[in-house]
This record gives sequence, C-alpha cells and structure tokens, in this order.
Amino acid sequence: MGFRRAVFRSLLTFCGVAAPGCRHLDRAEPSQIPVAPVSVEIASYRPESAGWGLQFTPVGQAGHELEILGFSFWAHATGEGDIRKVEGTFYKTRRVKPGQGAPLLILTPILAGAVDDYLACRVFARWASAEGMSAFYLHQDEDVLTVDRDALRLEELLRDSLKDNIRALDLFLSLPEVDPERLGSIGISMGAIKSVALVAAEPRLRANVFCLGGADLPRIFATSRERRVVRYVEVRMAWDRITRDDLCFEIATFLRSEPMAMAPFISNDRALVFLGTFDDKVPYACGLKLWQQLGCPEAYILPLGHYTGIAAAPFAASRMFEYFRKRFGMSEGC
Repeated sequence: MGFRRAVFRSLLTFCGVAAPGCRHLDRAEPSQIPVAPVSVEIASYRPESAGWGLQFTPVGQAGHELEILGFSFWAHATGEGDIRKVEGTFYKTRRVKPGQGAPLLILTPILAGAVDDYLACRVFARWASAEGMSAFYLHQDEDVLTVDRDALRLEELLRDSLKDNIRALDLFLSLPEVDPERLGSIGISMGAIKSVALVAAEPRLRANVFCLGGADLPRIFATSRERRVVRYVEVRMAWDRITRDDLCFEIATFLRSEPMAMAPFISNDRALVFLGTFDDKVPYACGLKLWQQLGCPEAYILPLGHYTGIAAAPFAASRMFEYFRKRFGMSEGC
C-alpha cells in the first residue's frame, strides 16, 4: 500500500505542477536509416562467446501477476582464460495466455543502482509485469566510478556489461515463456547512456526507451552536478595530477561507447526519449544532442530536473508502455 500511495502522490504532483509545461514531439519522418547495417566498431560490442549455465532462484513470494527470480550464468572474462559469474534479477510476468511467450525488456540500472537495491529497475519491472511484459536487469558494482578506472577501464567495464546483457538475452530466448519477436529495453540516466551502444549493437531490440540520458560524454563529465560524477572528476584530477581539460580529452579519446557515435546506428522508430529541461545531472543540452543523434524520435520534454523527474514516473510509464504495446502489437494490459 505504501508503494501505491507514493505513486499516486507523485502522479498528483506531476499533474498539478509539471504536466502543463510538458511538450510532446512527434517522430521525424521518414525514419532515420542507420549509417551502416554492420560496422567493425558496433560488432566489437557483441560477445565473442556465449554465456552458459543459466540458473534461477526464487526471490520472495510469487504473486498472481508476476514471479521474481534471481538468475546467474557463466561467461568468459575479457581478454583472459578465466570465467566469471554474472548475476541479475528476472521479473517474469504471468499475464500471458497459455502457451504464449511474453515480450521481454532489458532494464539498465542507474549509476547508483546497486546502492538503492535497483529501485528504479524494480519499479519499472513491476509496471512491465502488469502490462504483460517480462523484464530483467543485471547487477553491477556499487561504485562504478572508482579512481582506478580511467577512460580505458571504464570502456572495458561498459563493453563487458553490454556483452553480458546480450549473453543474457540469448539465454532468455531459449525459454518458451519469452517471445523472441518482441524485445525491447528501458534505460534511465546512466542506464540510458549505456543502453545506446546496447541498442545499436543489438538489432533484435525493436522498442527502446531512453529516459534522462544524453550524448557528448566529455561535456557530461565536465558539467554534471551528479555527486558521484563530481567526486570522480575531482579525485581523478588530484590523484593523476591532470586538469579537467586533460580528463575530458582522455574520455573523448578512449571512452568509445559515446552515444554521439552509437546513436546514428539506431533508426528513430526504435526509440522513445524523455528529457528534463532543468536536468543538471545529465545536462538537458546533452539530452537534446542524444535526441538529435537518434534522428529526432518521438520524445516528451518535461519541465523537471533529474531527481524531481520521479514525479513524472507514472506519466512516463503510461506513455512508454503505450509505445511498447504499439511496437509489439499488443492490446492494452495484455
């Protein structure tokens, strides 16, 4: 009941304060044609080897709409002859007809996802289940932006994460309860930034939502007021004795999963964008750059900031699941 009341209060707040200033932008026509169907750079984000040994563990008590399962599988470590365990959480919807597979969404966690026990992923996964869609997300480090991770190490981390998501997708597609023709993704904040490369590398993801994301990573790192990003920049400057400009040059040179470069590989009918005009964590100007690089897909511009955007979460969910239903050929609520 507490969760439902919180959602209702946030919806009332949005309707009374922010909704009057919300702008809806229709998708540009014709659909953007990706710059190339295949490229060496995009191919490098796909895993060289498959994951194996998928196992599930019940998490909590199953309800009439969904079942929550922890899962794990094994994957080869990047550049090594070793193996590692990949873990995540799967929200399996029960709102499907007997013998029919459900759509599957990949949820990409925010920067502090592990710190708040993946709250955003859990909320949107529950909403997805109520709409007859299953969802999963992979677990990540509590602190992604550690001082020892320069741009090269961050690029390695991002590539491993994207490859593991594709490995997980391949494993889930072997399950009869998943419909291989109805796949999509939701990314919020850092999750939206990361998922641009994922969607570019994975054409099976037909419908994808990018919330409060952006492009131009050097500018994001230089101007973001997100506490974890500010701390990373300050500590890197002190630890490595470099200037802010040096750090931005490093990011521009070595962090190759830049949304500016990846977005043109995504046709604009595969994307729905949400931006906040007062966002200073992923600056609004960077969000507009992402929208433009995606070929000006359908978008909602909200008069909110990054964290105050939570007030619009129910509104955004209603619009994004309407988009998913349309792309997946579903009637409402099934």
